[in-house]
Amino acid sequence: MAPSTPSLPPEAPRKHYSPHKRARIAALQTAGISHRDIARREGVSAGSISGILKRYGVQKSAKSLQRSGRPRILTERDIRYLFRFIDQDPFITSEELREKANLACSVRTITRELIRHGIQHSKALRRPKLTPEHAAKRLEFARLHVRKPPSWWRRWIFSDESTIQRGDGEKQKWVFCRSVSRQPLCAK
Repeated sequence: MAPSTPSLPPEAPRKHYSPHKRARIAALQTAGISHRDIARREGVSAGSISGILKRYGVQKSAKSLQRSGRPRILTERDIRYLFRFIDQDPFITSEELREKANLACSVRTITRELIRHGIQHSKALRRPKLTPEHAAKRLEFARLHVRKPPSWWRRWIFSDESTIQRGDGEKQKWVFCRSVSRQPLCAK
């Protein structure tokens, strides 16, 4: 049996200092205090002091830089492709969207990216059912008043603001939509 090589001990994570402390160290250095004195005063090693001051000169501030993180699975091109399908059919399901776009990722990934771009999959408003009698009465009213001037219509108040479809399905529908405060899905 061959002797195994000893493994190295795990490396300790680098100590993170707050932006306030880093700015204080930079101020002390500009005041002319040596690295060793700053290290003693702040309770930081001399090597850390020189590293902090080197990065402070490059960054021009003591704020921490954003870390890179894991790269996104969907590219901006993929997301624009998804937008195109949503524009064509806002009632498409997330699963159908993934299949049509031919993406090799989970439905949750698609949903998360769409939410990041301000698009949510929410319940569609239910439309009231319209019976044949109601449809006939509405058509008669429309034909009777089609030629009335706008001044005549100002006296009317319509409380029914939704559109109505005959024979609309029984089950709840879901729709992709952008929040009201955002712009339309695609700039056309």
